[in-house]
Amino acid sequence: IVNDVLQNSEKGFATNEVVTSKYTFWSFLPLFLWENLNPWNKFANFYFVCVAICECIPAISITNGKPESLSSLLFVLLVEAITSLREDINRHKADRITNSRPIEVLNKEKKCFEKRPQGSIRVGDIVRVNEGDIIPADLVFLRSGDPKAPKSCWVNTKSLDGETDNKYRQALKITSEHNG
Repeated sequence: IVNDVLQNSEKGFATNEVVTSKYTFWSFLPLFLWENLNPWNKFANFYFVCVAICECIPAISITNGKPESLSSLLFVLLVEAITSLREDINRHKADRITNSRPIEVLNKEKKCFEKRPQGSIRVGDIVRVNEGDIIPADLVFLRSGDPKAPKSCWVNTKSLDGETDNKYRQALKITSEHNG
């Protein structure tokens, strides 16, 4: 239903909020350890965990029960953790910037466009996109503001699919001929 946020949210449509980050405060340690000690992802790290466990068994250890290879593994994990945290913090910052970008959305009660954060857009919202704007979501093209070409526009999808050429889009006849 066009521009009925409550009814569309009840139907289970996803929000337009962008989340590219991998971790949250609570999920970092378990996910990081799983990614870096999992034998299918990083076999070398898993191998050194096994060696450290074997070094703890005095009957088979040549290190008198001291896990000496553990210090090397912990150093590697520490460097990897710092790198992963830094990258994920940058992703969180980029997500915040993207989600707070102002977008013009139709307020159907006031019958005018109001600026709202991009992350608050929902299915059914009518959005005004001006030339050169970054489009906040998958949108249905209703009409162009150009009186010479109200039925068509050119769209650049480089950020979505990597293609640098513009794509020609046409509006439905019923929406492009409506005056308003």
